[in-house]
Amino acid sequence: MKITHVTTRILSTPADSPLVVGLPAPTDTREFVTLELGTDQGLVGLGLTFFGAALTPALKVAAVVPEPFGAYPSPVEGSYGRGHDFYQRYHEDTRTVEGARAWLDRWIYGVADWNGFLAALGPEARDAVRVKTPRLSEPLDYGA
Repeated sequence: MKITHVTTRILSTPADSPLVVGLPAPTDTREFVTLELGTDQGLVGLGLTFFGAALTPALKVAAVVPEPFGAYPSPVEGSYGRGHDFYQRYHEDTRTVEGARAWLDRWIYGVADWNGFLAALGPEARDAVRVKTPRLSEPLDYGA
């Protein structure tokens, strides 16, 4: 399966929208970024940021690429689950300043790039969270 198109949008939502909470003034807005990916098999995936888009208008998306395990240890629905063991080790290893420095040296500064991170992580960690049996949803027809 290959990505055939990518569409991003920045939506500005008024403070009285049910999606928005915690804005200081009723006239304020919250920005959300949506991402739509289409594939050569006709599948379309949608993504939406929540409360992390405050910096987005100042940034530009230069490219979107498939990056296996790109959100690890966070899950990506349909691809892999949450890396609970990695989160647990992080919480244990970073209880002290020295532990946090050692963790950063190992997982951030000690790897050259994402492939280096995945190599340090090892295939067992990825296999533990990989979706073994895909459970695709039924196609939808909105009458279009």
